[in-house]
Amino acid sequence: KKLQRNLSKMSQGFENSNIDKTKLEEYYKLKIKEAFNLFANKEKEHYIKKEEVPYVMRYLGRFPSEAQVVEDILPRIQDDEPSNYVKYSSL
Repeated sequence: KKLQRNLSKMSQGFENSNIDKTKLEEYYKLKIKEAFNLFANKEKEHYIKKEEVPYVMRYLGRFPSEAQVVEDILPRIQDDEPSNYVKYSSL
């Protein structure tokens, strides 16, 4: 959801264009789910390893540095108790 909000902010520049904002947000949600499914743990299908978050981000066209992932992104998307996995619902 947090990643969806960030991608939604990206769509704000399209407000005056012919692109329907709702369709754009749905597109981003679909892309997030698609990226997540590429890396989802087979035993824990609603989770990815935290090490795979940068790959999901790159798939979505975002290129954070390793420091940004560790210091900013992971703390925001992990639950209160950080683990080796990130839930789809956290995105």
